[in-house]
Amino acid sequence: MKITIKEPTYLKENLTLISSLINEATFKLTQEGIKMTAMDPANVAMILFELNPEMYEGYTEDSEFCVSIKELLDIIKRCKPDDSIILEMKDNLICTILGKVNKRYEIPIFDDNIKETKIPNLDFKTKVWFDSTLLKEVMDDFKVLHTDAMKLIVTDGKFNIRGESDLKKLDLGLSEDSGVQVSQNEPIDVMAKYSTEYIKKMISQKLSRIVTLQFNTDYPLQISYIEKSKFKLDIILAPRVEND
Repeated sequence: MKITIKEPTYLKENLTLISSLINEATFKLTQEGIKMTAMDPANVAMILFELNPEMYEGYTEDSEFCVSIKELLDIIKRCKPDDSIILEMKDNLICTILGKVNKRYEIPIFDDNIKETKIPNLDFKTKVWFDSTLLKEVMDDFKVLHTDAMKLIVTDGKFNIRGESDLKKLDLGLSEDSGVQVSQNEPIDVMAKYSTEYIKKMISQKLSRIVTLQFNTDYPLQISYIEKSKFKLDIILAPRVEND
């Protein structure tokens, strides 16, 4: 396997978010793209990442490798905006940055750690999407509460996020005026609770302008960042039970 990634910035921003959730992962090179599916160590969050084939060249056959996310990210961070990076699999993963200064790194491949992660078949009834900067503002508002859980609620087609701690409560009404769009298969009320700490790790203002949330009542949450013809990143988060 030897491919050249032309715009490593997109890979860098994805791995930056992914590295907050998992330590290592298996990347699969296919004709349809570079794909990665992994669970976090606590089995609370699943990460599904795809880098579109338009973003690299040199594909000849399917292959896969398991590496440390942090080690790979540390190398890609050394890329300048106009650089490209060659990934070549031999005994180790050889990463060669091509730019004004060419740099060649090697990191170990963990052959024994390659595992299959089954992707669940989820049927979401509710979809909410808005500017990704707004999600960062929401989490900044939640810092005041010091709470470990937040509720996502859709009632009469309106989206609210609520949380409470011992003495404090917060209710955020996110309307169309703030750029929030809500779509449902049928007009039903929906409420689910999720870990605040995990959602904090799933925030990125650099991946894409729009972030999409999909969920049902007491059902997993899927947060998605998509840049057409470049990449797709989905994070699936298990719900918190009401007495948790």
